[in-house]
Amino acid sequence: MHTHDYEFRNYCGASVCIDCDDHKGLARCFCGWSLSDGNGYNELLEAGETIEPDYGYGGYADSFLDDGIYESYHEMYGEDADY
Repeated sequence: MHTHDYEFRNYCGASVCIDCDDHKGLARCFCGWSLSDGNGYNELLEAGETIEPDYGYGGYADSFLDDGIYESYHEMYGEDADY
């Protein structure tokens, strides 16, 4: 069984597992991550959330999603990247 190893990510404002990208205590995040493997950003908008245009998919973090598939921060910026 996988044991989560969480670290806080300033971008998400949440603790995120460095191995599987699980966002501790969240079902979806404006960065695009979602428990359902869907598009967390769009799921939040559909639920009536307001997301500032500088954040989330389509803003600062449009590179977090590639055709709706979440890519981890480490995959994008390398293991030694600062958050």
